[in-house]
Amino acid sequence: MPEINGKQVTFKAELTNREGWNVSPTMAALAEAQNEGATVKALFNAVSYDDALRLMSTLIESWDFDGDPGNADSYEALDLYTEVFPLFTAALEEMGIQSERKANLGESVSEST
Repeated sequence: MPEINGKQVTFKAELTNREGWNVSPTMAALAEAQNEGATVKALFNAVSYDDALRLMSTLIESWDFDGDPGNADSYEALDLYTEVFPLFTAALEEMGIQSERKANLGESVSEST
């Protein structure tokens, strides 16, 4: 559970099919930028602010900030540099962790069949 600007943030353990589908274009754009050896700047440029909000509001289950992390409007009260950028970075890290977890699960399933 990461801490952003002194506040605890909890990510969802799993996304529903609809949630995953809704953020898949953003995830694909970020993966493409990363595969091209993207810098952090390029990753931020790969998606719009609205796409970043959609990703964060989908992945973040709860937080100690005011407002609902599932509501994109709640991010407007946060500081861009000390809260939104770190939240986005943490969401990218979480996305990678979940992808790796699923890849490892897929390997385990295929090995057992």
